[in-house]
Amino acid sequence: MISGRRAILAELYYKSGSVSFEPRRLSAHQTDPDLPLSPFYLHYPEHGRRALLLPALHHLVGRLFYEDAREKELTFDRIGAVPKGAQPLARAHARRYDGYPDNLITFQKAVVEDENEYDVDDGILNNRTTLLVNEDHTSGGHNAVRFLDVVRWYGATVTDYQIVVDRQQGGRERLAAAGVQMHGLITATELLDYYVHVEHIDMATADRCMTYIADNQLWAPTAGGAVDIR
Repeated sequence: MISGRRAILAELYYKSGSVSFEPRRLSAHQTDPDLPLSPFYLHYPEHGRRALLLPALHHLVGRLFYEDAREKELTFDRIGAVPKGAQPLARAHARRYDGYPDNLITFQKAVVEDENEYDVDDGILNNRTTLLVNEDHTSGGHNAVRFLDVVRWYGATVTDYQIVVDRQQGGRERLAAAGVQMHGLITATELLDYYVHVEHIDMATADRCMTYIADNQLWAPTAGGAVDIR
């Protein structure tokens, strides 16, 4: 059972409305429209009273990212924010270093033909840049790998990828196959177990979410070494 600041993070997610248990589409539906709706959804609200808790959530994530990077001795000279929800998280992380704000890079995102496209100002990234990526959530890692392709096209090096919530649908494995280690602050399983423990949700809701995760893996290596991409 999670405790300490990770339990506070889980509470902030719940109380800010950043986690909901209504059937919703995921970004993975852009490439797989036949994917069943997810019984839980992670997204930071933009308006309303609950959104007032987001600055506290951003601050806590920035601290946890910072502590995680120091504990694991991650090597980087820039922090990259994958838009849009991760930008305030990466900013809260980057400002803990003396190099802020020059150590923070934010990317622009556009959806082209149902695919996320990323762009950054020329001259910001080059073959001397080692980028630590900060992102909010990932499921199968499809968008994460597309983002890596852009970063590496500029010549930058990425070896580590910090995620707030790992939805456990193949993203970690997909990033590993791309030569990147994912560092999640909390997993979907840990969130669900905690919410059952504090009675935010019932066991039936948690079981429904866990069954969805198990039945809808979005990326997995096959026994022959090839990949199975849903």
